[in-house]
Amino acid sequence: MIWSFVAIANDIRVPIKEVMATFSGETCIEDSNKITSLFSQLKVDDFKSELIVHNHASILRELWDFKIHLHEKMREFFARGELTTECGRAMRSSFKYIREIEDVIEEDYSRKNKDVVFPNSAFIIPNQHVRLSPKFQNFNMLKDLQSGDLILSRGNAYTSAAIANLGEFDTQFSHLSIVYKDEQGKYWTVESHIEVGSFVREIEDHIKDSNFRTMVFRFDDPLLAKTAATFAFQKVKEASETKGNIPYDFGFDMDESKTLFCSELISWAFGEVSNQEVLIPMVRNRIQLRKSSFVKDIGITAQESFVPADLEIDPRFKIIAEWRDANRIND
Repeated sequence: MIWSFVAIANDIRVPIKEVMATFSGETCIEDSNKITSLFSQLKVDDFKSELIVHNHASILRELWDFKIHLHEKMREFFARGELTTECGRAMRSSFKYIREIEDVIEEDYSRKNKDVVFPNSAFIIPNQHVRLSPKFQNFNMLKDLQSGDLILSRGNAYTSAAIANLGEFDTQFSHLSIVYKDEQGKYWTVESHIEVGSFVREIEDHIKDSNFRTMVFRFDDPLLAKTAATFAFQKVKEASETKGNIPYDFGFDMDESKTLFCSELISWAFGEVSNQEVLIPMVRNRIQLRKSSFVKDIGITAQESFVPADLEIDPRFKIIAEWRDANRIND
């Protein structure tokens, strides 16, 4: 029997409500697994052909609100000293399945509404498809970024797919950049790419990459984040102008900084300016846990490292916004 997503959603709302009523640090793993199980049972063919056009927006809003609520729960557990590594990993799986359902609904909406324009960047203003956290409802993607904000994204290259699928879980993100705002108010990003190593560039050039996913995160201590962004900008720019770009770290080894991959650059900056008191991510990814032969073949030597998507389960960061290009999701 073919069910609409609306009908299935109604079926899972009750058990999800029951789970959330008792969701705590102590029950985090068990309850996160229940949430994951409920969402993983929503098969694409079960609802895609039945999805009612005028319900797309309301369903997407409900899913987004639930995802933000889950993230805030994780932050609450951390504030009370109840967040464990296992809890974070269990919640990551929940975020993954919710996002997959969002993807299918967005893609279906795009397919059924050919006249609706999907901007090819989160930074095109106005953009009704950027979802904002309730605490940042008036956030402008081009004007309200701060030094130290992090941009989590997904690129189009085959290497992007490889990075997104490293570690314990397949994810939908492959790259991490840190924002720097100079004294003249100009925005830059500090990044590391496989092709060129670490470099700085104007944010307009970052936007031209046409990533098809973007999330923006903000660290809870804005002064420390600003200091980290300034450090990263100055060190990377100086290296590029003198010795050459800091080489890319193909081994994903976070215990040295002579070479840097994208996430490691951010971790390095925060660690240096905090005397190693702020270590990012809070939960390192077990790189060799899955696909170990592939991981070794491409030269990764680290047992644990920082996959870009690990940022989502670091409770010291707030989610500001998320965007996807529904027209390119399948690609």
